[in-house]
Amino acid sequence: MDYAPIYTPEELPEDAPAFGSIYKPNKGSLFAMEGRANQVGDIITVAFTESFQATKSQNAASSRSSANSVTLPPVVDNMIPGADLFTSSGENTFTGSGSTAQSNSLTGSVSVHVVRVFDNGNLEIMGQKKLTLNNGDEYIRVSGIVRPRDISADNVVQSDRIANADIN
Repeated sequence: MDYAPIYTPEELPEDAPAFGSIYKPNKGSLFAMEGRANQVGDIITVAFTESFQATKSQNAASSRSSANSVTLPPVVDNMIPGADLFTSSGENTFTGSGSTAQSNSLTGSVSVHVVRVFDNGNLEIMGQKKLTLNNGDEYIRVSGIVRPRDISADNVVQSDRIANADIN
């Protein structure tokens, strides 16, 4: 996925009506304007609240035993003293277990652009943040779909409220 910033085309000034008011219907309310993102190019801050935990354990056991005996002809019994004691047996036993545990969390924030507005008002967002840490570049990339009602008045959305979130 290409994470190049998306900018809205520069708006051309509208021809002012010769007579009329200063109110413009497509620019919001005259005295109070809701500043929530709702158009392509608007910026939303994603606040990360991710925490994941996973555990796995496994047990294994196996056992094997065998026995062998040799029956010698009576002639050999007389030639070799104690030949009747030729027997062997063996036994192997294995028991093992293992477990793993993993815990990850991500905190912080990144600002993203609205790249598409769906017919139902939902917003597709996409953005990245580049961090230079320990002489190397690290990128945090975010994309997904946000419902307008999940965006706070200061244009912040929690990461767990992003549908089809791709955070890497």
